[in-house]
Amino acid sequence: MDRDAFLARVGQAAMKAVLPESPESSSDLPTLEGGEDLVALFRRRAQEVDAVVHGPVSRSGAPRAVAGIAAGHHVATFMAWDHLPAPGVVSAMGDAGLERVDHRVPRENRRDH
Repeated sequence: MDRDAFLARVGQAAMKAVLPESPESSSDLPTLEGGEDLVALFRRRAQEVDAVVHGPVSRSGAPRAVAGIAAGHHVATFMAWDHLPAPGVVSAMGDAGLERVDHRVPRENRRDH
């Protein structure tokens, strides 16, 4: 089946589909008061399971924060998407002396799974 025919059939099926009802909210979810600081709640809950929380950090502060985390772990290389939502992160990592590793695997090195 060609691509256009497949997409047309999927589109038609989606228009006729009967979707299930949304599940009810779980009773074990916390009830949040209107004035609760959700960032503080996240930080507290993350720390309860020994997670490290870096931030909150503004978008403009992200490059320095990420480079600082990398320096704290003594890393020499990093991988990153080409278009990150926080501009300047990739260049900050390079400025910190870290080498960007290409994430693409050359076709000749790929294996079928």
